[in-house]
Amino acid sequence: MKSFWKHVACLFSISLLFIGENNVRAQDPVSVAGLVVNTVSMALRIADLVRPNPTIEMLSQIQTQLNQIQSLLQSVATEVQWTQVICAMQQAVIRIQSRNDAYISLKRNNFATTSTDWTLWKNAMLDVSQGAVADMKTVSSGMLGTLIGTPAAVPTFYNKMVAANVNSEVAITLTNAYCAQLAAAQMVQWTALLEADPNNFALHQSEKKQNLHDMATYVVQQLGVWQAAAAGPRMADGAGWQDYQFYSTIRTLAFNDKEILMARAAAGLLSSSFDPSTSAWTPLNSGPVIGGEETEYSTLQGFVLKGNAYAIFRSAASGLKTYRLTGSNWVYVAGDIPFTDASGWNDDAYTSAIQTFTLGSYAYLIARGAVGVRTFRFDGTSWQELGSSFGFSDASGWRDPKYYETIRTFILNGAAYLIGRGGSNVQTYKLKENTGWQFPSMSPILTDAGGWIDMPHFRTIRVFVHNNVAYMTARHSLGIQTFVFDGTLWTLAPFAQYNPPFADSDGWGAEQHYSTIRIVQIRNPDVTYMVAWRTNGITTYKFDPTSGWSSANPTVRGLLPQWSGWDFPQYYVTIKTTSNVTVAQTGMSTAFLDGRDSGGISHYSMSPFVNMAATY
Repeated sequence: MKSFWKHVACLFSISLLFIGENNVRAQDPVSVAGLVVNTVSMALRIADLVRPNPTIEMLSQIQTQLNQIQSLLQSVATEVQWTQVICAMQQAVIRIQSRNDAYISLKRNNFATTSTDWTLWKNAMLDVSQGAVADMKTVSSGMLGTLIGTPAAVPTFYNKMVAANVNSEVAITLTNAYCAQLAAAQMVQWTALLEADPNNFALHQSEKKQNLHDMATYVVQQLGVWQAAAAGPRMADGAGWQDYQFYSTIRTLAFNDKEILMARAAAGLLSSSFDPSTSAWTPLNSGPVIGGEETEYSTLQGFVLKGNAYAIFRSAASGLKTYRLTGSNWVYVAGDIPFTDASGWNDDAYTSAIQTFTLGSYAYLIARGAVGVRTFRFDGTSWQELGSSFGFSDASGWRDPKYYETIRTFILNGAAYLIGRGGSNVQTYKLKENTGWQFPSMSPILTDAGGWIDMPHFRTIRVFVHNNVAYMTARHSLGIQTFVFDGTLWTLAPFAQYNPPFADSDGWGAEQHYSTIRIVQIRNPDVTYMVAWRTNGITTYKFDPTSGWSSANPTVRGLLPQWSGWDFPQYYVTIKTTSNVTVAQTGMSTAFLDGRDSGGISHYSMSPFVNMAATY
């Protein structure tokens, strides 16, 4: 029961921290109102799910935080346009303070030990919550129209605010609050079902998950909102993480409903696991020592096979080494691939193209050597080379970084593909399971003559699969171009090009911007985003196969103050995304955005209901 009140206190604390860090957003008082509605209603609706017996200290802490919220509301109450909103929120907080104070008095006099006392308090608090909801609807209806209490109304709610020229930050904040109201109402309904039929818990739990999933679906599809999650490992400048040999090795991996973050430290592989169902990071035991040469530590990467996580990296003396995560330990797997210095692999033209992917019951590794691409297959125990080297050889010009740095792999409809940009075309190979790669198709795109020899262009090539169709994006001087794959050739996608408008004229030719372009995806619902760092924060665009890319959210909410001034490589190089992490309790998919600042890892979640699901 105590854990419930910790969650309640946490909800209030998060709101206060967010408001304080943004200097109360005095020009955006409705943001404050939205946060208060969100926090108060969430806490009170959660209260209806349990029968806790909170301590006086816990109640007093909440009372103190309520007083702080009241002060914040008062500080922005002079904004005439939003006076009604602020007054409504003040009244809601006053009612909550009154009921909470009364309950503290009962506790001090030992009168709050019976179920009757708790029921009376709970019902009073629910009345307050419902009053706050009513106030919110009243003050919103004049500007936004009548609110409809169903998940399908979320896009309507948001679009009405956009049509009314409401600031995007405010619109997103209020939409989140509105979603919280709807989800909380559904949770109350679920609780009533559970109380009426406690023996059928599994069925009602499934209904709860579906309700939460439906709500998250609408929000994720419509908004693309990033929200701050628990801060990650403290890879701070003061601990030496501003050194390239350390910060450049930060990697993330989706594994067993969690995110694994790993990096090379002086003492060995440093890694931690983030569980979205508990919103907590767990440090793993220190792993193997990784060599100090760039052609060694730059090869660090992870993959998942048959429910196990693996890490690989190249050792100058023994070649490519493989470790399996067992519990909290990284355990060596026998069978090194002989990419040793003695064999000539201490060369960035070869090590930078090392990539892994998983297909069926095998993991695969490709690596470009002097005579072409070599392919290895891993069954969980050892690596086996498939066929002989093919294409992309030094002799045919592929030692040039404008070519070998463009090698990519992707999985489409159960088959693996490999692409690389040559001087006059993009070559595409398809994997034959036991023999290697079949002869390529040649698509006349991204040519040298078309200007793709420039680093700010060829380094931005990305490949992703959306609704069983493969797409390729790349940034030219005027913006992003998108290509679609028909199973053989790549052609321009049938929608407006140079969008997102990441043009040279707008600063996107600078490495600190173009190098941060990432593709991030969420399954169930199937949504694809492009994110990139701008001087004032993260820009997010959502993909539609018919119309292309549209701005989902100009900057990550709350990211602006933390991630401004990131135009130093020790920060922007570390920006990573992790797609398709499942939240165990709800079955919802989420995605994460991580980046290292001077104090350590900042961590953001795409799904707005990850923390809510963890609370329940």
